[in-house]
Amino acid sequence: MSTAAAQVLDALYASDEFAVTAVYQPPGGGAAVAPLRVMIDMKSETDMPDGGGFAGRRRRTVRVRVAELAEPAQAGRFITATETIEIAAAPRRHDRLGLIWACEGRVVS
Repeated sequence: MSTAAAQVLDALYASDEFAVTAVYQPPGGGAAVAPLRVMIDMKSETDMPDGGGFAGRRRRTVRVRVAELAEPAQAGRFITATETIEIAAAPRRHDRLGLIWACEGRVVS
């Protein structure tokens, strides 16, 4: 990655306009990872059409840098000052360089 691209990415995640501080709690109660800067896609605030009893819960897409969180996992949770988001599916690399995880989740509190 170019130095300019790295600086832009760092600036986006540092900005309170685009990112928030969160704690990542892995499934099964392992050691929490904090603090993290994450971007949360608020446009995904629709019902989850899954058959697992979670219909009607608000959805979110959480994006976190691989440099901050090496291995997010399904059922892990991102805890912010305003909500807790549980990862509902296997996280995937979001960008072509593999620098950002995209975690589809649902608001659980």
